[in-house]
Amino acid sequence: MVDQNKEAREEACREAEVILAQEQGAFEAWRDSLETVPTIKALRTKAEDIRQSEFEKVGFGLVCCSARGSCTCADVCSCLLC
Repeated sequence: MVDQNKEAREEACREAEVILAQEQGAFEAWRDSLETVPTIKALRTKAEDIRQSEFEKVGFGLVCCSARGSCTCADVCSCLLC
């Protein structure tokens, strides 16, 4: 009886170790993703700043938009390709 209980506890321990290893992997992946979020946000902000800066450089000199008084993205692209 004692041997059976000991064997059952050892099996439960092995199962718990497998579960813990899986959860540890999931936790570490989550934690690592937290480190990339600020970098991605910074890159998006930088790209938006560049986009706005470039639009401002060309936006005021676009003759093709002056009839309506405003430009769409398609208008800007067509004027840049002219």
